[in-house]
Amino acid sequence: FTGPGRILEGDQGMFLASCPDADPSAVVSTPHGPWQLTQTSIKPWPCCRHTHPAIDAALELSSKISSEVQQIIIRTYQAALDVCDRPNPDNEYEAKFSLQHCVAVALNMGMVDFGSFTKTVQDESSMIRNTILVDLNPAIDAAYPGQWGCELEVITEQGETLRASRLHCKGDPEFPLGQSELIDKAKTLLTYAGIQEGKQLQLINTILDIENQSRVPGIIEFLDQINLKQ
Repeated sequence: FTGPGRILEGDQGMFLASCPDADPSAVVSTPHGPWQLTQTSIKPWPCCRHTHPAIDAALELSSKISSEVQQIIIRTYQAALDVCDRPNPDNEYEAKFSLQHCVAVALNMGMVDFGSFTKTVQDESSMIRNTILVDLNPAIDAAYPGQWGCELEVITEQGETLRASRLHCKGDPEFPLGQSELIDKAKTLLTYAGIQEGKQLQLINTILDIENQSRVPGIIEFLDQINLKQ
């Protein structure tokens, strides 16, 4: 294939298309610095990334709640409120962009997966969702976007107050997923795609052992066999 010689830094290149004050020299300014690939974030839950710090805090508290919830307060940064302050989602897509729904599900079910956003689950979580207030935390907002943080406070009818906070999204380089968590996410995605459990484990184990594979085409052939190559 041939193409423009300055496809990145040209007058109509990707840098100017992506950023009004692009600095192409920054790309090669630290040739021995860490590869950006290692700085990639991995989402553990299938919903808006802005909801993830609150979800992680809610999962921490879910097993500690011993009585009915009276009120829940989510304090976070402005961008999360702009995108995900949605107390009454109308459909599955809106539920994935609702701080209130995501926290309610995490507290109530102790997990978040593809089934957490159906109309049935939305109805089941409505009572908890209606106790939730969202608010701006100036310190967390000032740290954004370097940190995507959240504070969560749960007040029970017995007067107990539970708190959890996060400075980063789970899955960020600063708060990475462990190998077992990566495997769990892979299984969740492959199950959702309709891949049988035995084939899931074959694929996962093959990829985890990729440095010892004699030939990459063998992996592609394996994907063909389980109908994953598309």
